[in-house]
Amino acid sequence: MTALIARDDLEARIRAAVAQTGGERLCAFAVIRSRSVTRFADSSIHQAFDESNIRIEFRSRGHHGVSVTAATSALDAPTLAQTAARVIATAPAQSPPLSAETSRDQGTHDDSGWSLATTASSHEERADALRAAFGTAAPAVSFAGVFGARTLSFLHLRRDAPASFARISKAYFNVFGVGPRGDEGFDGCAHRDIAELNIDASVRTATERALRASAPKRRVCRGPIEAILAPDAVEELMSWAAPIGFGGKMFVEGAGFSAGRLGEPMFDAALTIHDDGLSDDPLAVRMPFDCEGTPKRCVTLVDRGRVVGIAHDSTTADLAGTVSTGHAPHDDVEAGPLPLHLFIAPGDASVDDLVRGVEHGLWITRFHYVNGYVNPREGAMTGLTRGGTFLIERGKITDPIETARFSDRFPAIFSSIARIGAERRLIPSWLHDAAGSVVPAIHVRALNLT
Repeated sequence: MTALIARDDLEARIRAAVAQTGGERLCAFAVIRSRSVTRFADSSIHQAFDESNIRIEFRSRGHHGVSVTAATSALDAPTLAQTAARVIATAPAQSPPLSAETSRDQGTHDDSGWSLATTASSHEERADALRAAFGTAAPAVSFAGVFGARTLSFLHLRRDAPASFARISKAYFNVFGVGPRGDEGFDGCAHRDIAELNIDASVRTATERALRASAPKRRVCRGPIEAILAPDAVEELMSWAAPIGFGGKMFVEGAGFSAGRLGEPMFDAALTIHDDGLSDDPLAVRMPFDCEGTPKRCVTLVDRGRVVGIAHDSTTADLAGTVSTGHAPHDDVEAGPLPLHLFIAPGDASVDDLVRGVEHGLWITRFHYVNGYVNPREGAMTGLTRGGTFLIERGKITDPIETARFSDRFPAIFSSIARIGAERRLIPSWLHDAAGSVVPAIHVRALNLT
């Protein structure tokens, strides 16, 4: 992947636009996205492409935390200046003083979440890796999925102040093994460093699940059932809980399931969740500051079952009577500030331990087509199983089941935790290119099937 524009050149162009407006309170945030994607089906590559794009947002903060913004993807001087001028023309003549969190104009350069190997990876290298992995698999199974690499660069600056810059990377491999009757088995892996991906292991696991799923399927009854949620299934639920339970917008509007319930025990005491865009964990995706220039904070969202924290930007923080946690959104402003770097504290159980602890239940590899907006105030969600769902009988994984639908409440699911796995994986989130959760498998005592 080649760079869209050099960092110094980008900063110079944005500074010139900011200076031309004369706006002392104007700040700018730019994000450059580059991705290289290799897609495959029937064990053959059918699409390979590279793309890069840029979004530059100018922002001025008004009273009550309300921000006036305008954005462009153009890099020419007139367009940048005009975009910045629109913000100045719309912003209030008088604005409150900058808070301590948003006025730390010290400037930073953070490459610790970036891997050169990921950025430099090529389609040819990925094709060779796929060929080798598929060559060792059972001939009855074919493979479909995606093998990709992303690099994101973030730049924040304010007039007459040093700029903050960060660059991060994320490599990911998602594969569906397809059995002789079309039955699917899923697995995947992700890491900031593409060299750390074990795609051979993912192909083996997807193969095993596809072959197991090819056996005659059994039907399960409606109602609550024990279940082991694999990390991909856990992350899907967490990505929906981010806006409806742990995001500042629904919290201050009283629309999310945690609104008015800070400090209350909503989950099993085994559950602790935090959000940390500054994590040094090599698994984690990193994003050191938000689009307002506020440094990310490590925010404990759930402490031993109690909801104790919410992700805020300056707007929701003002409304909640607190301070920003560094979660201002720069894309999906409708969703408001979201925790994008979620961690669930691990337990002490291996996957085999989790399975042995189930007398009658399900192994759920992942969820599909989930809707988390059924009733955000209650945390209600619904979705389908996909990619390998199997019965567990007397502590052993046995037969595949027909596709099942769950309809349940996020707080109820995670109030019924029996045990949490010790091993965690990075699962990329659909919430944002820079989002990813580090999560274990979790054994819950009750998941409601409908």
